[in-house]
Amino acid sequence: MTAIEHALLATFVLWICYQWGRYESKKELIEEAIANTLDVLETNNYIKCRTLENGEKQLLEVVEKTK
Repeated sequence: MTAIEHALLATFVLWICYQWGRYESKKELIEEAIANTLDVLETNNYIKCRTLENGEKQLLEVVEKTK
């Protein structure tokens, strides 16, 4: 393997690792944004939730009575 081939291979592997890190960080940011949005909606009584024994929240169906 020549020096140029080695440099190209190393650059490609570093690029793959960089892209993987970007993907993982975006996934965490999206999960955090969804959790914050649901918390705000629940606090302002737009949705109803029930906390399960394992700490997860479950959305409850809201049925409005018609007159």
